[in-house]
Amino acid sequence: MRRIAFSIAITCALALLTALGGAAPSYAAPPARAAQAAAQPSALPLCEFDNPPGLCWRDPSDGGPGTVVVNSGFGTDAARTWTMFTDHPRCFNGVVTNTPPCPFTGGSGLNFKYQNSRIVIVQNFGSSLCAGSSGSDQMAVKMHACDSILGTTELSSVFVEQTFPTHFRLISVVWSDRCSCTEFVTGSGTNNNPLFIDINENLPGQFIRWIGAVGS
Repeated sequence: MRRIAFSIAITCALALLTALGGAAPSYAAPPARAAQAAAQPSALPLCEFDNPPGLCWRDPSDGGPGTVVVNSGFGTDAARTWTMFTDHPRCFNGVVTNTPPCPFTGGSGLNFKYQNSRIVIVQNFGSSLCAGSSGSDQMAVKMHACDSILGTTELSSVFVEQTFPTHFRLISVVWSDRCSCTEFVTGSGTNNNPLFIDINENLPGQFIRWIGAVGS
């Protein structure tokens, strides 16, 4: 009798749960690796800091992989709006660590120098590709697949963010690893000329900021 009563109670409870719109908990597998938004809430122009809005990043004609990223006059079209994501799956939740060394090769001193800095990717709104520079790009900044989005692994699109009170600059992991030194994304200073990677610090085109973000 107790078993029958218990069974009836369970059946009634399940019926009540269904009537109220309840559902059994889901234990589906987690989604594929994906970076998460962190820098600004939506796609915005990314422009040089020294003379805002000055020259801004542009993916010409929302181009495909290998398209060179250029400096451009200010605009809010899809080719000139970007979103920066923390690359959470890389290293320790998207942060530079010295022990273990990540994302730079151990022994270079770079992980120690930039410890706790954020690891990021920069995605173009128009093409959905990311800015980056591979070993075969001859230090030009081009459009690449985005690291950690839909399971992709693409080190060329991985940067370390060096922040300042009102702006920031981006450090190329690929090119910094090659020389065990710091290599920065740098603007050309001329309209429609390519962005490039450069070891020289404090070049004006290295310092960038979001236009339209809170506090800009």
